[in-house]
Amino acid sequence: MADLRVQPTDYSELLEEIFRRIATEGDSDRNRDSFRRWTDIFSRPDIAPGRKSFKSLRLMKKEHVNKQDKTDVCAICLDNVCNPVDIPQDFVLKEELRTDEATFRESIVIMPCNHRFHYFCLTLWLEKEQTCPTCRAKVKTDGELEIEERERNLAELHDSMYG
Repeated sequence: MADLRVQPTDYSELLEEIFRRIATEGDSDRNRDSFRRWTDIFSRPDIAPGRKSFKSLRLMKKEHVNKQDKTDVCAICLDNVCNPVDIPQDFVLKEELRTDEATFRESIVIMPCNHRFHYFCLTLWLEKEQTCPTCRAKVKTDGELEIEERERNLAELHDSMYG
């Protein structure tokens, strides 16, 4: 069989090549694995690009508030970053953040641009904006990170098929 070079972004061509291999070589473990990996990449319910940036937030460095300079201020709430945040009673901690309430209340987040904010404050900000509140540096949305992950997975699948 000719070695058809498919770019990782040519999703339909990659799937067609998997089906060609199945038709030519039969139902082998290799072909079944390639098809399973392709369907896994495209069957996730969270593929649609979203505007929130919780995944970026989870990847950012966090520190406890007691390690902060007493003169630094959170530009969102205008309180000192060394003070824990008083979370409203009716606030529901989003499962997507994958953190506990104490960490959420007592942590600051250091953005890639090195600006520091209360974890709580930055979470509220990133639900609406995808930039640093101070310098407006762009923060990737969950959707953008999903697309990057999908492209990495497709490139890996492509490389495993074509060497």
